[in-house]
Amino acid sequence: MKPEAPRPSKQATAPTPPEETPEARPTWHAVDVVGVMAAVLPAIVRVPSRREKTVVSTIEGRTFESTTVEETDSVALIGGGIALACAIAGVLLFRTFAPKRRPLRIGIALMLVILGGLHVARGAGAFSGRDEGPLTQIGGPPLPASVEAPPLADHEALGVWVRSLFPTFPISAVRCPPFQPTTAEVTCALDIPGSASIDLVLGRTETDWKILSPKRIYTARNLAAELTLDLSSKMKTEVVVDCGTGLILVTGNYRHVCAASRKSSPEPRQVDVAFGKIEVTFKPDQGYTWAATAL
Repeated sequence: MKPEAPRPSKQATAPTPPEETPEARPTWHAVDVVGVMAAVLPAIVRVPSRREKTVVSTIEGRTFESTTVEETDSVALIGGGIALACAIAGVLLFRTFAPKRRPLRIGIALMLVILGGLHVARGAGAFSGRDEGPLTQIGGPPLPASVEAPPLADHEALGVWVRSLFPTFPISAVRCPPFQPTTAEVTCALDIPGSASIDLVLGRTETDWKILSPKRIYTARNLAAELTLDLSSKMKTEVVVDCGTGLILVTGNYRHVCAASRKSSPEPRQVDVAFGKIEVTFKPDQGYTWAATAL
């Protein structure tokens, strides 16, 4: 009988763990959820608290005191701090996540840093500091008392009002004589540089004053500029109108004559050709009309 060959002994062997593949790595972590919640919560829940702070400053040898009120938020301060901590933790865990998720990790970390920083700054009162009340002097020489200008007399106030009616007129001064509260009519003088003064008759109404005479006042240069634009537009060529200088006073139907010239441009030089006149008729209640002759 042949001896039996020894049988191989059966020994239990532990299975080798499979190698971890990049796809098997986690894509999310608890720090993501905690960080996002910490960043969103301060925007929803606010617990503001006010803190007063006294600031003392010295200006030109005088000491002043002011009160600054700062508004803080404990929820924003805590939530922002947690969001920043989660952003740092996410960066430390960067290599443990799947490669496809790493760009998302960077985006989440940046978002948590921005929101967390804003919440921490708001919670610390960086955006809400403001002064309450004026400065209070607590030391140094006293401030000089402010001297208020005395109120204008009635005739002076009337002169200021008249001057405001003609902002573009070359008026150097308006002189109104003193008058009584019951005075119904006042004559003020308008001083024009290089020209005689103009008498302006004013009448009192129930609440204010109105101009009685002259009915209308025009500046010759402004009138010439208006006629230049109007006539140039109608004639389709450049026309220059000269109505003189000074003011034109209209007390009734009044006719004023302006000179007109047309500009032509023959080579080699520019020539001004006088070619007519314009008669402007002023009407107290209807402005003015014009008629060109010898055009």
